[in-house]
Amino acid sequence: MPHRALKKLRIGIVGAGAIVRQRHLPGLLALSNVQVVAVCNARIETAQRIAKEFHIPEVMDDWAEMLDRPDLDIIWIGTPPHLHAPITISALEAGKHVFCQARMAMNLREGREMLSAAQARPQLVTMLCPPPHGLRGGIFFQKLLRDGYAASSGTFGSPPSTASFPTRWPRPTGGSARN
Repeated sequence: MPHRALKKLRIGIVGAGAIVRQRHLPGLLALSNVQVVAVCNARIETAQRIAKEFHIPEVMDDWAEMLDRPDLDIIWIGTPPHLHAPITISALEAGKHVFCQARMAMNLREGREMLSAAQARPQLVTMLCPPPHGLRGGIFFQKLLRDGYAASSGTFGSPPSTASFPTRWPRPTGGSARN
């Protein structure tokens, strides 16, 4: 049986912050079946610099226009979280696969809307990339949910003892704390 060549997955990057530049783009560009076709960022100058650095052929200044492109298979979202829900939902409605950087959404309502949009399109892959610190915190939150400290509305009640909880969050030690 002859071997068929796989189609290259064509990606449009929306939001190219530090995580996308330091982790996602180098990883994507190392894959032979992936082509990063376009980049869109809040500041066009930044998008141009990133396009030059990573050899991305096109720079766009409007993420909604990127979604209209028939030559893109995947929208890779690396924007601040307030844009995750609108871009994810719009990309799914446009028939694109979606990879979204964490945090998923700004609130439970947005998260549910994103989930509903993904479930309505089972032929599309929708993926959320958890941050490394989120993986550790996820175990704690799973325990809170299992132990009944979360209501179906998504709000949390008071655990019986807060003595073991940290009273201060650690300060960021690098990267961007703006998102």
